[in-house]
Amino acid sequence: GNIINLSGEKGIGILYEVTDDSPVSSIAPIVNNAGIINSDQGIGIYILDNGNTGLKKLENNNKINIMDGGFGIVLNSSIYNIADNLEIVNNGIIDNTDNSLERSFGIYSKNENLKVSGTGSIKVSSVSKNIGLYVNQGEVEFNSNIELGEGGIGVYLNGSADNTVKTTLRIGITGNEITQ
Repeated sequence: GNIINLSGEKGIGILYEVTDDSPVSSIAPIVNNAGIINSDQGIGIYILDNGNTGLKKLENNNKINIMDGGFGIVLNSSIYNIADNLEIVNNGIIDNTDNSLERSFGIYSKNENLKVSGTGSIKVSSVSKNIGLYVNQGEVEFNSNIELGEGGIGVYLNGSADNTVKTTLRIGITGNEITQ
């Protein structure tokens, strides 16, 4: 298989910028990771959302290894728009179990509504309190697996400072909610 090795804080394995001309589809993924990404201080997959609203899809079908302050998947939009939606289908492994002193993130989302599904898992443990899923302003539907080890934080929710945008997590099929 294909392997991407990143070393250094500015490295990005796969970058996709969403613009007004980008395809919007609930079927075809805009990014499909079928290889192995090793991210040492870098970002495995970066989705920069500067465009159209609607559903976008990303698939991880292999492995993303995060080390020493790295990020597995980053979703970043400049402003929160309730119509921005991204689905991550994780049928692989996002491994965030490095024991460095720098905090690492499995999935980091800012200003996006997010659905995480799939048969894969996000593995989290560390002396530096690595985070499996960090959401800063947006709604999250989570129907996947997080494996927590010692020192790991499964999900961290952060709403807006002025409380105009709440961050909500829906867990499992029943839709149980946690709001911050």
